[in-house]
Order: sequence, then C-alpha cells, then structure tokens
Amino acid sequence: MRGTDQGTVVFPDAGCKFFLTADSERASPPAGWTTCTIPRPPIDEDELRRRSKQRDERDAPRVETMRPAVDAIVLDRTRLTVDAVVEHMEQAVRKRLG
Repeated sequence: MRGTDQGTVVFPDAGCKFFLTADSERASPPAGWTTCTIPRPPIDEDELRRRSKQRDERDAPRVETMRPAVDAIVLDRTRLTVDAVVEHMEQAVRKRLG
C-alpha cells in the first residue's frame, strides 16, 4: 500500500512499514515510479519543482501525514532507482520478519 497514514492509521500493526522520502530538488520520480496513465501536456522541470515545493509546504502542517510510524523504516529514494528501493525494502523485510 502507498499513501498517507498507511503505517500510522490504516495498518498500525503491520510487521514492516516504510516511509519513503526524497530530496525536494528532485524534479520528478524516476521512470517506473508513476502509475498515472493519463496523457498530460509536458511541463518543465522548474515548474514541477515549484509545484512539488508548494505541495510539500501545504502538506507540512498535517503532521500526522508527514511523519513516519515509530517503527517504520525510513528510506531516502533521492538517488535510488526503483529496483534499488525494492532491493532495500526486500532486505529490510527479510531482516525484520525473518
């Protein structure tokens, strides 16, 4: 599952939780991260950064949404490929759950 409040509200008793972060300067997710298939007009990277920063500032007051669960594994995906993130997560699950 992905989305806000998953580890703190929706699945508080999950055996392994992840909280993914990324540098705010990252213009867009790497190939394979997005699941949106709706065609959209092209947008320049500066505009995307601006919108991402606005979204982060708007969401920041919602502390419960922006905070990992106490037992979550925080993973910075700024410089990771999708495959590397999956590998990190798999290793963490194996370590934590056996």
